[in-house]
Amino acid sequence: MKRSLAMLLFVALVSAGCGGSSDEASAGPTAAVPEATEPAGATPGGGGGAALGSCHVDVTGARTLSWDSPGGMAAVGVQYWLSEQALATVPADTFFLIVNCNSDSGLVTFAAGDAASTDTVPLAPARYDLPGRTSGLAGSVIVAGVNVTEDDEVLWGINDGGVLEITAFDDRHITGTFAFTAGDVFGADDGELIVTGSFDYANPN
Repeated sequence: MKRSLAMLLFVALVSAGCGGSSDEASAGPTAAVPEATEPAGATPGGGGGAALGSCHVDVTGARTLSWDSPGGMAAVGVQYWLSEQALATVPADTFFLIVNCNSDSGLVTFAAGDAASTDTVPLAPARYDLPGRTSGLAGSVIVAGVNVTEDDEVLWGINDGGVLEITAFDDRHITGTFAFTAGDVFGADDGELIVTGSFDYANPN
């Protein structure tokens, strides 16, 4: 089975409540995928700081908060952007992609699933359905995780029906929007997070 290097970074966020596969997904997010925005100062291929782009996240529902996070090596990694030397360290059966929107307030992360490849994740705009706690992660192209820093006891898991839409993707940058909901992975009645956001990250390499 193909492996995902980035999966290990957030498996606790999304897999604790995953069950077997299901043919039908639950209702999708109650918030629509927002239009992509160009972060101020984002200059694809630029140097440090704002030139590397940013991500914005809005959380409503059971929690209400928002945050912005900067681009850079810790924010985005894409197999297409790796040097030949770095690419040689990636196992042949692995496709590498990770996008992080990380701050002191919380974390939203996307990574390549076990079905990700250069065929299923092309260097081009595309729309990806995000697997949730009901459908499970097996056979997924892109998987997602969310964490809210103030929640010391709640482990949030993505619900079925979420969407990641890549609106621009080339050698210089990756831009996209996302919308999904999340609930307690153990089934506790902690309400539901409604998560939306957008990002435009320049290639930091």
